[in-house]
Amino acid sequence: MKRVRWFGLGMLAGSYVAAALARRVQALANRLDVRSRARDSGRDVRGRWSDALRAGRLAAAARERDLMRPPNKKDH
Repeated sequence: MKRVRWFGLGMLAGSYVAAALARRVQALANRLDVRSRARDSGRDVRGRWSDALRAGRLAAAARERDLMRPPNKKDH
């Protein structure tokens, strides 16, 4: 019975590690995809997804710029 429990724990840990690895690979693939499409602006099947990714990155960059910009001084 103990062996079955360890097998279940192993499966759980394995699936967790596999999911984390898949996320890393997917992020890398997205980054490469965005980079390669910046070179040749041809659209592919996953065009929408990486466009959304790029839009999200642009929005994040804009938010970061806004945070770093000093507040406007009002004219008196």
